[in-house]
Amino acid sequence: MRRSIFLRSEPLWLPVDKVIEINRDEVAERPGEVFFLRNRGLLEGACARPRNHWNYGGQDDIVALAVVLLLGIAQSHSFEQANHRTALVAAASFLEANGYLVTCPRDRVTGKFIRRAVRGAIPEDEVLEIARLNIVSLPST
Repeated sequence: MRRSIFLRSEPLWLPVDKVIEINRDEVAERPGEVFFLRNRGLLEGACARPRNHWNYGGQDDIVALAVVLLLGIAQSHSFEQANHRTALVAAASFLEANGYLVTCPRDRVTGKFIRRAVRGAIPEDEVLEIARLNIVSLPST
């Protein structure tokens, strides 16, 4: 069952500096981890992927755009540590900025799923379907 969430207007994009801030916060939560941005250019490319899918691929499904962002950040390995955690929080922040909430827990099962998706062990269409099951619309204010 396809439960796409199609957009009527351009989404709010997540700035690169916000993703850097997310990574700083993620590594600060774990003793022994340090913040280090290995390659800003790779991160900028990863953050641009959803916008490119919107502008040039005609992708107007917010969940698909969030998955593209998550996989792009995680696969770019732009940071020394916490790339997958940063990718999950960044995708959740992107969705929240656009009126949606990620409901899956931040636990080992989710982490393992993301690692497998990043390695290509789970096809992107399956990642998308699982993501759709874990995203709800925020109530309007």
